[in-house]
Amino acid sequence: MPTWRANWKRTSNHSEQIVLEPFLKGLCEQVRRSMAGRQVDLVLLATPDVRVRMDREVLQKVVAGLIKNAVENTPDGGTIEVRAARQDENENLSP
Repeated sequence: MPTWRANWKRTSNHSEQIVLEPFLKGLCEQVRRSMAGRQVDLVLLATPDVRVRMDREVLQKVVAGLIKNAVENTPDGGTIEVRAARQDENENLSP
């Protein structure tokens, strides 16, 4: 089984509580603007009470990368769902 390593360059260490719905809404809008010419639907399904505590910049880079990867690998006519929900006392985020 392959081993994956991530080389994280931490640019800040400002952990904060982030409400995911507005955070993801803004991020999805940024990605939509960069998808010019693509015929892919990007749908946000987030409940308003989902929060995480972490560095905002790190979260932005990770989630933007996942969404952009999904856009690049989804054929025209496809749909990408970005979900954030609370389930069994855990926060779940999935692009």
